[in-house]
Amino acid sequence: APASARPPAPSEVSLPGDAFYPESITAAPGGSLFVSSLVTGEIVRFSPGSSEPATFVADDVNVGTAGVMADPDRQVLWACAVDLSFQTESQLRAFDLRTGALVASYPMPDGGVCADIALAQGDVYVTDTLGGRILRLTTDRGTAVGGVLAVWSADPVLAGGAFLKINGITFDGERTLYTTNYSTGELFAVRIAPDGSAEPAEPIVLDTPMTNPDGIRWHGGY
Repeated sequence: APASARPPAPSEVSLPGDAFYPESITAAPGGSLFVSSLVTGEIVRFSPGSSEPATFVADDVNVGTAGVMADPDRQVLWACAVDLSFQTESQLRAFDLRTGALVASYPMPDGGVCADIALAQGDVYVTDTLGGRILRLTTDRGTAVGGVLAVWSADPVLAGGAFLKINGITFDGERTLYTTNYSTGELFAVRIAPDGSAEPAEPIVLDTPMTNPDGIRWHGGY
């Protein structure tokens, strides 16, 4: 529905329980909001205009859930399944955007930990916060299944800092991805070359330093 026909957005929404610990948020084109829990693994959905959550992915599906991203072209919600105890492997997962059913799972290679997600030029880009890498998932158009998840950028510049490295990621709608380093507070730009490969990561000098930056989103303009 057009924005003018949607119910007014509430100024606050309520998350379930006292240990939800929200990690990421994304919006579908129709106005629904999705919020993930790093601790319980649950993903909740807020219908347009509602401040009350409904379970979208139950808390027994993912051990914990980090980044989430609505993908209207594939009609899925991408989610980073993580385990803070590191007893199970981290995966990039796709859930049906209407029903919440699990559609596809892609294990992170080499023990990587899926942190956050961006959509760019038809592909899905994922940060590996332990390895300091950006991975890319390519699939056939309009589907989330049968894809290939592989390292796209392993630029050493992205792997600085301590335990947790790059985390948040976003796309400017043209040819540049931006990512943050959780440990160092740095912001980087990584351009997509004409052949689809990653150009060298470029640090962006900030007027005000960031402390433990996590999720980021692009909001129009330059």
